[in-house]
Amino acid sequence: MSAQRPPVSASLPARTSDFVGRERELEKITTLFLSSTRLITLIGSGGIGKTRLATEAAHRYHKARRAPIHWVRLARLPAGSDATAVEDELAHSIIDVDFSNRSSWDALIDTFTRTDGASRNLQTILVMDNCEHVLDGVGRVITGLLDAVPGLTVLATSREAIGWVDEQLVPVPALSREQALTLFRARAELTGHPIAGDDDAAVAGSICWHVHNHPLYIRLAAARLIRQPLPMILRDLSGEDSDRRLPGRARRCRADARRMRRRLHRGYTSRRKLADRSVGRSRTTRARRLRLGRRIAICPRSELQISQICITTSLDSASSSVNHSKKGCRSRWATRYSAHTYRFNR
Repeated sequence: MSAQRPPVSASLPARTSDFVGRERELEKITTLFLSSTRLITLIGSGGIGKTRLATEAAHRYHKARRAPIHWVRLARLPAGSDATAVEDELAHSIIDVDFSNRSSWDALIDTFTRTDGASRNLQTILVMDNCEHVLDGVGRVITGLLDAVPGLTVLATSREAIGWVDEQLVPVPALSREQALTLFRARAELTGHPIAGDDDAAVAGSICWHVHNHPLYIRLAAARLIRQPLPMILRDLSGEDSDRRLPGRARRCRADARRMRRRLHRGYTSRRKLADRSVGRSRTTRARRLRLGRRIAICPRSELQISQICITTSLDSASSSVNHSKKGCRSRWATRYSAHTYRFNR
């Protein structure tokens, strides 16, 4: 279908001014777009920058290729929403005309399908943001769209893989040390407390290291410059007793750990003593069985016919010193039973 449409969806987020780094990931996404990869999933932890990366990649590719790009925010859906809910969200986010006379699925197919004058399929980009809480519904919708629209490419952001057979995963890692410091400088400028001098840069670098160069945590730490200086922010992130991120909880955790350690030690000691007693009891029982077997072995063959009475009497005298616990009773019963069933085959 060759109807005229706006080249970029109105829901596409604007580019951010503090986007830092990610050149390797951007180059890989662009290469996958050019190779007409059907499903590209940016995968990473929450707040790592998947949405910002997808936004930057979409704007760059549209500027270079003028391909239509549609953006859908799935964070508004409840967790575990089915394919119907995902389909309805797609339709209401992308289609800006009345489609009451047809189903939302047919309207989506018509929107994504593009052909040129020679009836060749043209590429359309669909960005689906925040898919991790509706993976089942998203997977069904994506599978159906990719089967129905040959020129469609889906760029998804998720904490987990979608699970499509030809899905191309692009991991989004934390920032490098230099990129993290650049982001911290940019966010510090917004608070009116810029990073000036090598000493401040060193402290800012330590703050970024303590938050693992995570973009979201860097933004949160830089925002505290409104109320705290750099050394105080670093002290609160050091994990020492002065760390106020979890007030009082760290001391309780250490006390709980000490109590747990004492309980484990007492449990281990008591179990080891019990195991030593069991080993000693089993050794005594085996020794008595061995002596009883020797007595039976030297008996004449004629005496073996009446050996059960003799054996029972010997066992009663031999096991009289066994502890009268439950395990001791079981040992005496097992010894008697084995003696009663003892036979020689010459």
